[in-house]
Amino acid sequence: MKSFTNEPNELILGYEAVRDAGKNWELYSSDLQGDRDVRDYPQLPLEVDPPAHTAYRHAIQSLFLRPKLEELKPKFEQLASELLGKLAGKGEVDVYHAIALPYVVGCLTLIYNRPQDLEEWISWGPDVWTAESPTRSGKTLHGYLARVFEEAPADDVWGFIRSTRPLGEPLTEAEFKGYASVLLAGGRDTVIKLISGLVWHLLNKPEDLAALREDPALDAQSSMSYCGF
Repeated sequence: MKSFTNEPNELILGYEAVRDAGKNWELYSSDLQGDRDVRDYPQLPLEVDPPAHTAYRHAIQSLFLRPKLEELKPKFEQLASELLGKLAGKGEVDVYHAIALPYVVGCLTLIYNRPQDLEEWISWGPDVWTAESPTRSGKTLHGYLARVFEEAPADDVWGFIRSTRPLGEPLTEAEFKGYASVLLAGGRDTVIKLISGLVWHLLNKPEDLAALREDPALDAQSSMSYCGF
């Protein structure tokens, strides 16, 4: 693990500069574990540098390739229709609990082939680190991960990850947690807030809502952002 300094550096501004900095991992390293208050392992592949980063990323990237998500599109749409259908005839609706949270978590169960985890994952709320209380804790997530790490291999996300050999050897439990915490914690709260924020925007900008009703194709460019991926 590299050592880091708190000394201020020059600002990195603009697309080209940010892209170049992202490629210069020797100077701008990712080899630093975050969230030290809730975990004692690096998230993979985010918190390692090449060549390990490349190996870890390639091992699981097939989970999120566009053709696979395209195959799941009808199921994503069906889930959305079911959730929206439950709102028919109701007055005020809590968008977070009625739509955003169950939709995002439901999509994850489809992508990861873990339908049995739907209710448990929903019970965590938008942020797995505050699943038990407003105080950050890794207890809930790590209890779940320890349990699924011991499960017999199955045709689901955890069986797939357990079968990978990014560095040539079977994954350790820490490496498994490094992958799994990204898959369960990363993107979850952001997409939930995105959906809630979208509804808030349309309620406050009736002209945008009217435009979508008149031409639903306006949303076509964002249709590939299934569940935030």
